[in-house]
Amino acid sequence: MPRKPRRQSEKRPRTEKVAPRSAAQYAYVVCPLCGRNRLLELTSARSIEKGKEGQVRWDFWKPDTSPLIQIREQRPRPHGGFYLVSTLTWEEAKDSEEYNAICRNILMQLEKLKALSQPPPALAGGG
Repeated sequence: MPRKPRRQSEKRPRTEKVAPRSAAQYAYVVCPLCGRNRLLELTSARSIEKGKEGQVRWDFWKPDTSPLIQIREQRPRPHGGFYLVSTLTWEEAKDSEEYNAICRNILMQLEKLKALSQPPPALAGGG
C-alpha cells in the first residue's frame, strides 16, 4: 500500500534546525586515529549496569594480543549479518603485505600525537 503524501503544511525546509527549548549539551571525544566520536561521560543506566560508568577510556585495546584487523563474512538472510572469520594482531598485520600500510599510517598518526605532547625545543641563547 503506498504511503499517503505529507500535507504541505507539515513540510519544513531541510536547512532549518529545530532545537528543544532547553537543549542539554554533552561533551564528545573524537578518536585521534579514526575520527569516530563517543560520549565522554558514560552515565546511562546501561553503562552503570555494565560497570562502565565514568569517562571513556582508551586502554582496552592491548597491542600485543588484541585484534587489529577482523575478517568478516557477510551472510544472506534469514540469518544474515557479518560473522567473524578470523583476526590479525598488530604483529600479524604489520608483517602482512595487505595490511602493512594501515600499521604505518597508525604509527605516523601516533608520532604526530606524541609530538604535540612534547615541550617545544628551547630557543637558542636561553633567554
